[in-house]
Amino acid sequence: WALIDGAADPTPEEWGKTTDEERLESGFGSWPGVVEEVKPPNSLLKLYGGAAFQRVMHEFRCATHSIECPTVSREK
Repeated sequence: WALIDGAADPTPEEWGKTTDEERLESGFGSWPGVVEEVKPPNSLLKLYGGAAFQRVMHEFRCATHSIECPTVSREK
């Protein structure tokens, strides 16, 4: 609504979300297959737009690197 009202620079405190708020609204809660909690940098800051996207991409990388995959034999 800030853009409709004419504000070209909406405030992160009003429109941004923390990592926990994003998770709560997503309905997933945690990354599937990841047993330990992933806390990206700036997880407590309210971000939106490109900054929020960069944060969730960093969180995704951390989550995928923490998944232990089973070893596969050469025969498979």
